[in-house]
Amino acid sequence: LGTRIPAATLGREFCRRLVHGTREVRLPMKAGTELKSLAVCKGIDPPKVLERSEYPGWVNDLEKPLPSLAILRKIPNEEAEEKDILRYLKLSRRLAIRDRNEQSSV
Repeated sequence: LGTRIPAATLGREFCRRLVHGTREVRLPMKAGTELKSLAVCKGIDPPKVLERSEYPGWVNDLEKPLPSLAILRKIPNEEAEEKDILRYLKLSRRLAIRDRNEQSSV
């Protein structure tokens, strides 16, 4: 889908954008590109990538990184939203499972 970049060539600017975000919105593919791998029905043309403005607003939220467990631990319980609480529980359970698996393998 997107262009693969070797980790060794990632620069400071890329890391800054990864952490702080960018003001411009980039698409991994140009609008009008056919998605041949999604052509599952015979006789029907494969779907095409649309302009960003033609997608619903929530699609733009998909590229935003989710908060990490360290960030979620710093949020007071009174100020946390339900989605943050659910993500905190998911990540903390995952960490507990990982720790138990490491202990059992020793």
